[in-house]
Formats: sequence, structure tokens, C-alpha cells
Amino acid sequence: MTKKRIVASAISIAATVILVAAAVLCVRFVQAEDMIHSTQSEPVNDDRYYIKSSGDTVGVYERGGTLIYVLDVVPSTLPEADQQSLANGIPVKDEKALKQLIEDLTS
Repeated sequence: MTKKRIVASAISIAATVILVAAAVLCVRFVQAEDMIHSTQSEPVNDDRYYIKSSGDTVGVYERGGTLIYVLDVVPSTLPEADQQSLANGIPVKDEKALKQLIEDLTS
């Protein structure tokens, strides 16, 4: 084989390797973009209840916003951090957690 053929073959092999590497990088880039977009989707809210203060009352609401119970507690008598949390609304996953939170707020 002549020197020119060897150089041409080496260049051809190098070009093929570069093209394959570029293709792999493109695939990985697309996969990374898909992953980023899938993690930026809306979070699933599976909280069943929330507790929120309104004026001088604290209510327990279902996920849809229906008031189901008014607690016998005055928000202004609670610590500032609890007052702020109640003003924003405290999400509650299930009845067990709801009972525990009501107990904590009313005791």
C-alpha cells in the first residue's frame, strides 16, 4: 500500500470516528433535554386536605376547596411561625396526618 492510501485510510477512519462521536453526543443531548423537560412538569399534588386560617378561624378544607371542619383555635394565640403557615395553608396528605396536625394545633 502506498503512503497516500495509508494517509487517506487514516483520514477516513478518523472522520468516521468523529461522526460517530458527534452522533452519540447529539443523542445524549436530546436525552438530557427530555429529562430536564420531564422534571420541570407540574408537580403532582396528592394532598387530600389543607388547613388554612381566615380571620379569626382555622378551617380544614378538602383538596377541591370545600370547608369540612372549623377548628376551635384562634390563630393569634399560636406561635408566629404557625400563624404564617396557616395563612399560607398547610397541605395534609391523609386523615392520619390531619388528625395529628389538628391535635398539635389545638393542644
